[in-house]
Amino acid sequence: MTEKTKGSAAFDTDVLIIGGGFGGLAAAIRIKELSPETSVLLVDKQTIGWGGKANKGAGVLWVLAPGDDVDAFVDFHVKNIGVYLNDQDLLYAMARESYGAAQKLADWGVKVMKTPEGSLDVNHLPFGWSLTAADLDMMRPLRTKAAKLGIRLLDKTQVVDLLNQDGRVTGAVGFNLLDGRFAVFNSKATILANGDCDFGVMRMWANACGDGIAAAYNAGAEMRNAEFGNFYDVINKGTGIPIVFGFGCLYNAQGEQISSKYIQGPQPFR
Repeated sequence: MTEKTKGSAAFDTDVLIIGGGFGGLAAAIRIKELSPETSVLLVDKQTIGWGGKANKGAGVLWVLAPGDDVDAFVDFHVKNIGVYLNDQDLLYAMARESYGAAQKLADWGVKVMKTPEGSLDVNHLPFGWSLTAADLDMMRPLRTKAAKLGIRLLDKTQVVDLLNQDGRVTGAVGFNLLDGRFAVFNSKATILANGDCDFGVMRMWANACGDGIAAAYNAGAEMRNAEFGNFYDVINKGTGIPIVFGFGCLYNAQGEQISSKYIQGPQPFR
């Protein structure tokens, strides 16, 4: 870190990862495993290892275990969840890598349920995939692992925008939540891992405010699947009243409401 002016600081790194939840920590650790000489800086608006969704709802992980039908999984998600809007190549890749990724957690110090033979203990579901379980405190050993690998961790710093030069992201800007200091991040590569949008419907998930989606959009990224938010169909924050459905929220570039064309049944608020 180099002090630029009083009350501001600049950070230089090979890889900047914005978001210190499950996704950000996993990305940082894997990068260091594959390229130990690469400098990695992980930034989060809360405390890395204690923030994000996984810290609030971890414990159950879905995987495509040996014997599960990858094609059936993708078919179900495309038709019943993604309503044909999914990136199917990425969906296949995620499905094929999920079991190995869960096994990696054990290598990184997370306690996962295993059989007496030492393999992942999975519960096969009738939909074509499986569930496995990990320690509810899985985020803390991931933070410990990241620190041991030499990943720089920066807590309580809100990233508000990406730096864009000639159509390429070159870093980000933000500020320290505790003292208001301005921060500039210069990076060769930037990973957004700060979640999607939960529409602030429940205190448990209100930290997922869609800032990653907004930053990518403002930087000129081609967006896909940002319309899928998690847990919109739970309860209103602070009231305990279930969310009421009825107003479609998907519109095309011509401003036409297309929800009813693709979604059968209840639709989220716009």
